[in-house]
Amino acid sequence: MSHITSTKRSAGMVFGDFFALIGVMAFMGGSQTLGAFLFVSGIALYTTTAAARWLIAKITGR
Repeated sequence: MSHITSTKRSAGMVFGDFFALIGVMAFMGGSQTLGAFLFVSGIALYTTTAAARWLIAKITGR
């Protein structure tokens, strides 16, 4: 089984990483506004998903 399919990260965390990466690439490519927006959106998506997973684990006792 590959590392990508065996990871325990949720889809929201993966999308957050993806948007942050695309944001950095756009920022370095010359589109600072779009790059900054995508970067901040990616971080927000990642942290929101991580916080939701933590809260669900805390509530269910896992």
